[in-house]
Amino acid sequence: MKEVIGLGVSCYSFFDNVQYHNHLDINKYKAAVTAGSLPVWRGRRLDKKELMARFMVFGFKTGFVNKDAFEKKFEIPIDEIYEAKLKKLEKLGLIKFDGGSIRLTYSGVL
Repeated sequence: MKEVIGLGVSCYSFFDNVQYHNHLDINKYKAAVTAGSLPVWRGRRLDKKELMARFMVFGFKTGFVNKDAFEKKFEIPIDEIYEAKLKKLEKLGLIKFDGGSIRLTYSGVL
């Protein structure tokens, strides 16, 4: 899972297991930047369950979810956490298992 730095109004950043959201209002964003401050509206540390979900979403957004990387990071097999959901998505034709990875199908991307 990669770290993300969001630049701009209403962007989000993610690093060190914390998710940050920039100001939603352009004037507040500009005021913070002009004052030399980070334009962060709010931030919160994500728990393990949220980090696992983020790992899955980020993986699908960037092409695939690596099952071995998930297990190494969270010390639990991906199937133990998401087995029922993954089976349902596969049955619907939205994902496919490709060796050690899970990929969205064309229908899944749409």
